[in-house]
Amino acid sequence: MNDPGRNSLNRRNIILRFVRYAVLILLLVSGFGITFYLQALHNARDRIALEEMHHLQIKARAIAFNLKQVGYSMLFLADQVRLHKPFTDEAGRRGFADDMVSFLNTTELFDQLRLLDLQGHEVERANYNNGHPALVPRDQLQDKSRRYYFRQAIRLGPNDLFISPLDLNIEHGAVEVPFKPTIRLSMPVFAAPQQKVGLLVLNYQASHLLKLLREQVAGNGKTLMLNRDGYWLVGPSPQSEWGFVIEARRQHNLARQQPALWRAIRSSESGTFDLDNMHYAFSTIYPFRDLAHIPKLKLSAPPDEYFWKLLVRYPDADAVARVSSLQHSLGLWSAIFAMLLLSLAWLYSVAIEKRNHSEQRLRYLAYHDELTGLTSRMRFMDRLEHTLALARRHRTAFAVLYLDLDGFKPVNDRFGHAAGDRLLRHVARTLIGCVREIDTVAPGLAVMSSPLCLLNCRAAAMPNLLRTRYCRHWRSRSLTMTEVWRLAAASALPFIRTMVMIATICCVVLIRPCIRQSRKGAIVTAFISGSVSICPCQGEEEVWFGISSCGV
Repeated sequence: MNDPGRNSLNRRNIILRFVRYAVLILLLVSGFGITFYLQALHNARDRIALEEMHHLQIKARAIAFNLKQVGYSMLFLADQVRLHKPFTDEAGRRGFADDMVSFLNTTELFDQLRLLDLQGHEVERANYNNGHPALVPRDQLQDKSRRYYFRQAIRLGPNDLFISPLDLNIEHGAVEVPFKPTIRLSMPVFAAPQQKVGLLVLNYQASHLLKLLREQVAGNGKTLMLNRDGYWLVGPSPQSEWGFVIEARRQHNLARQQPALWRAIRSSESGTFDLDNMHYAFSTIYPFRDLAHIPKLKLSAPPDEYFWKLLVRYPDADAVARVSSLQHSLGLWSAIFAMLLLSLAWLYSVAIEKRNHSEQRLRYLAYHDELTGLTSRMRFMDRLEHTLALARRHRTAFAVLYLDLDGFKPVNDRFGHAAGDRLLRHVARTLIGCVREIDTVAPGLAVMSSPLCLLNCRAAAMPNLLRTRYCRHWRSRSLTMTEVWRLAAASALPFIRTMVMIATICCVVLIRPCIRQSRKGAIVTAFISGSVSICPCQGEEEVWFGISSCGV
């Protein structure tokens, strides 16, 4: 195992951890920013809807006020009929005709004023004529007996007022072109309290009312209006309007095209809804409700039976435009916040890696020698106890090899402890390179220069194993003849000791079956000792330590 303390921080681990944190941070910041933006966009839509609802209410009050003035005008004209008596007095007829022209000349709210007899024939009629009021010649007067406003109004009593729905003006049985949106107000006239003599009909010119509705509201919004049957009075396009009057436009009906949407609008007085990236605010207007509050005037039908649906349609771009500045500032602050968090994430990743590195270093020092990197004494003893337990269980043998480094003290004395440390690390690397992965190498019990090898093998194979796996690594190079003789002399005693040990091992192998037969469960453990001689050689660049062949 490599010493983590000698390696720098693993940059790859830092980058991977930082990338994970960065993805999480970006997701959180993006999610927060998107959520905040969508909430702001929703609030902008609500504000626009409230503004549009306010505009609708203002327009509804303006319409109701104009129509209320129509009621007072009808009462005034009915009084003029009683004063002039146009049905019984020719002079009174001419006087009432002059009053009709004068009345139309004072206002632009009305397009036609006519007086009908009890059979529905026009007695007198005055037209507005685009600001030039005039009487219609008698030979051009028409029969209106089949019109619905005559049939329903002729049955009414004094001061009873019939109000027709908003539709188009019809002349000689055909729709007048250009279109003239019209509301007809009809009231019976009496010469005496119980003597009905005719019918007074006033055409309210609703084009200016529709023009008021068509005025642009906020942003790109557009005001629409539907009658109580779902037909467009002010529609998305001119071709979709007046479908209940013009046969070719019958299909332009919201109740037929989108019945669910129409039911939602019909069932509520006001509200908002979204459809096809468009936003709608709607309100209900009862145009004739204020007429019921006029004294001496009675409506032929309850005012709440007739209503219009005012509808404002505005695109989502209006709300987006309102939060565009917020979008830029939100993006800027989100980027700044994300950069701050990313910086903290990098520092945290480095700190985590340092902590892991320190933990690895502590674990390494707990189980390894700091100088040589070999297994520590505590871990070696633990593995020795574990190996003993396995040997007892499986009835196998293992060996502990004790190596002594001869001539190590002169190295420290001559070249210093730094050179001695280098030598010990070199010996440790050599030992680790020649043992197997299942073997354990640890410093000696007394001094660092006495390594211990725990060999997991059978005792019979130990001599060949030691000779083939270890001794071939212990060789010297560039030795002088003096050093060769010195090494030979130093190796004589270890060689003799090794031969004795091999003979002992052979004896142990030979008597092992007898031990197993005589004492069941006995364990054969061989302790092999040897020595390694150190030969210092000084070269041009560095001091190299040759190691003589070991004796086993």
